[in-house]
Amino acid sequence: MGDQNEGVIYQRGPGGATPSGQSIDGVDGAYGTIGASEHVSQYGQGWHRSWDNPGGENDHTTDHATRNITQN
Repeated sequence: MGDQNEGVIYQRGPGGATPSGQSIDGVDGAYGTIGASEHVSQYGQGWHRSWDNPGGENDHTTDHATRNITQN
């Protein structure tokens, strides 16, 4: 069994869309520990959801087609 702090981040996009990847501080395909003061994004077809870790500051979803930004 892994460390008690291990887990999976699984944030959905607009309309419940499933993410296809993750980036940490702009590095695509990021995997592993998300440290303090890092910017995390989940992205999918035509959207991304980003927030600052720890916490949920600046948690927002962007629709790439319309450029609409929704605060979460």
